[in-house]
Amino acid sequence: MLERRKRDLHLLRLVTAVAAQLGSIIRRALAEEALRVSRHAVAAQESERRRLARELHDGINQMLASACFRLRAIEETGADPASLAQSRELVDRAMRDLRRICRNLGSSLVEDLGLGAAVGRLLRDFEERTGTPVRFTQGRFPRRLEPELGSSLFRIAQEGLANVERHARARKVSLHLWREGRQLGLLLKDDGVGFDVRRLRPLKGGLSGFGLTNVRERVEALGGKLGFATEPGKGTELRVVLPWGKP
Repeated sequence: MLERRKRDLHLLRLVTAVAAQLGSIIRRALAEEALRVSRHAVAAQESERRRLARELHDGINQMLASACFRLRAIEETGADPASLAQSRELVDRAMRDLRRICRNLGSSLVEDLGLGAAVGRLLRDFEERTGTPVRFTQGRFPRRLEPELGSSLFRIAQEGLANVERHARARKVSLHLWREGRQLGLLLKDDGVGFDVRRLRPLKGGLSGFGLTNVRERVEALGGKLGFATEPGKGTELRVVLPWGKP
């Protein structure tokens, strides 16, 4: 009996030591993963701030500066109805752009209206700004999503449309939201100029360039997959697949 107990005690100590080592490894792995996700979130937030600053500087700031210049010229030379009308139009455009930016900043738009309605408003703003028509469809897409998932899909659509506006020179755009089982997806296509994939900078786990970095980081943070297809002169197709927690 004494010998049997000694062996059992030795085995218990061995299992305890192994479990402690495994626990330490698991805790370290979880901490590293949390740090990686946190870094991605911070990088995405910083990129969003830079995009907002660029949009405010290149858009609204330029329009208001032009309006002020025209108004100053009117003060110095006397009233000119045509210049006054142009100045008023510039100020009106700046106010419309500012309202659009404020709407796009808050995730509450998705929470209040649902992702479909929020994306529909985003597309209407895109059409008004660029004059490019967008075909929007939803296939069995849920009306309500978890806040993080809905906000991320909205930001992915927003970033994708910004890439189309900056690079594609497209005449037509389509956006499709779909659900199949435990997966949600987004498909954004345009008939623009496309690009050469070899121009993208390789990064660990994916590709960078043409605004894909932010999208890739958002998708990876949610455990999803990102794909795209493009050729010069043949448009671009962006595909996003995300896991969904409901059956």
